[in-house]
Amino acid sequence: MMASRMSVVTLAMLGAARSAAAVTPTPSDSLPPATPEGLPACSAPLLPDAGGVRWSAERFEYAVKVIGVPLGAVHIETTRRGRYEGQAVTEFRGWIDPDPAVSAMTTLEGKALALVPDQGFTPLKSMLRYRFRGDVVREEQTHANAGHDVVLEKDRNGERTRAHRQFPSPVHDFLSGFMLLRRLPKDAQGCAVLLGNDKAYTIWVEPQGAEVLDTAKGRMSFDRYLMKYGSDKTATVRDVVVWISSGPERVPYQAKGLTKYSPVIVLTGYHRGA
Repeated sequence: MMASRMSVVTLAMLGAARSAAAVTPTPSDSLPPATPEGLPACSAPLLPDAGGVRWSAERFEYAVKVIGVPLGAVHIETTRRGRYEGQAVTEFRGWIDPDPAVSAMTTLEGKALALVPDQGFTPLKSMLRYRFRGDVVREEQTHANAGHDVVLEKDRNGERTRAHRQFPSPVHDFLSGFMLLRRLPKDAQGCAVLLGNDKAYTIWVEPQGAEVLDTAKGRMSFDRYLMKYGSDKTATVRDVVVWISSGPERVPYQAKGLTKYSPVIVLTGYHRGA
């Protein structure tokens, strides 16, 4: 591996992940993850367009509101390129900057990292770390067999767990799932599985045509999608509407949760990079 091209945090994550390789898999996980009533299991997931484009130093910034109250900003970026175990990889990062008013009332921190091979779309390694109120959580995933096998190491408030899950189809972490959404065909209709925070989320995507929205750059047309999702550890199915730009960048512009809390995420900044 070209250590000079990878961050110290990345190297520490990879070293910790190697220690998890000997965990015995759970046989029942060879089936699609369980889903809440009314949400079908995902046995034939969506696949991205071949190849796809990745720009170095690509950056996204989103504003998040719940019940109209600003929570802060979410940042996602392509941090760097390099090689890991003979494969060309891209490092993606995401983090939360809480609104000052939120920070004054509670603790809210969140960071995510993923190493995704350039010739694939599921991560080799990923990490999720967050603090919320009294909880401090760190989760690391090690993917193998093209995303079918995942070793999870989790530390919640000092209590450590380790598990090995097997899936009949590739699964994603949150960051690679964000990138997968951008690489799907425009008329994509189907499902995907995301693994995060010790849950397997099944997500169903349904295109709803084009819609014109008012933006800071004027009125623009976006592709609209309805997404239904739930996890293997909850009984609730949730709906969210997502709008994605129709150009080659396929930038997710806005997402609205169809719940009483009305969570809204809106793009406030985008830099394509080179």
